[in-house]
Amino acid sequence: MILPAEEQDLRSIEVQIAIAAPPDVVWKALIDPVELVRWFPLEARVVPGVGGSMWLSWGEPIVSYSQITIWEPNRHLGTVEARPLGVLLEPGGTNNAPRTLDYLIRPLQGGTELRVMHSGFGRGSYWEELYSAVQRGWEFQLRSLRHYLARHGGTDRSIACVRRSLHLPAQEVWSRFMGCAGLLGAGSLGGAKEGDQFSICTATGDFMEGVILIHDPPKQFAVTVANRNDSLFRVYLVEGVTGVLEANLWLGTYGRPQSEIRAFEQQWRILLEQALG
Repeated sequence: MILPAEEQDLRSIEVQIAIAAPPDVVWKALIDPVELVRWFPLEARVVPGVGGSMWLSWGEPIVSYSQITIWEPNRHLGTVEARPLGVLLEPGGTNNAPRTLDYLIRPLQGGTELRVMHSGFGRGSYWEELYSAVQRGWEFQLRSLRHYLARHGGTDRSIACVRRSLHLPAQEVWSRFMGCAGLLGAGSLGGAKEGDQFSICTATGDFMEGVILIHDPPKQFAVTVANRNDSLFRVYLVEGVTGVLEANLWLGTYGRPQSEIRAFEQQWRILLEQALG
């Protein structure tokens, strides 16, 4: 039996960000399938309006499906998740309440405040990785939206993504990525925080410089890469319910040739096999 949400001890994730774009532009980025894939999923389908639906995919089995419950253009989008974000991390064998998502848009002088409320997360040790992984995801994705609208509005995005499942502790994998002799050679970042400038030379011999968006060891590192036409680069680690760690390396670019993206992906796939075993 699933208890009503008000009778369960549930938690919410709340993340907000200021975006230098008007509310109607932010709204369109949330509900238009063409715009969505320029900052969020790899594929999107939307049936607009109350009673409609949103289908978002990052490649099977990472798929989210939800029904639209609130549709107030330029102000408020609300959904109930039938297949929620982070479902692969969700504790099994429990009667979980449906999770809801609210996107709240408020005009600011010179832009928009977007607040995301993701509600319906349970409590207990088995929920912690799901809760923190989804929170880290929103922290990055809202920065991705802000970056897209500020730097690449109306431009299609190309993605390189390498994933590797491991039976290793997160701290060890993080060190192999981020240590002085790691794949990113980023040991000098130390206490770097959002807004700081960075420059590193990777194990592929590539030079990267730009601005740090997220530095959250040992789980997430995200930056802009100015010398790749202001692309976004992200390293993130997620521990599944079985204890298997998934290491992800991700590059989102705008206006770059596909040959460059595929070459980057291939180089890093080989390096991850060599470095992580």
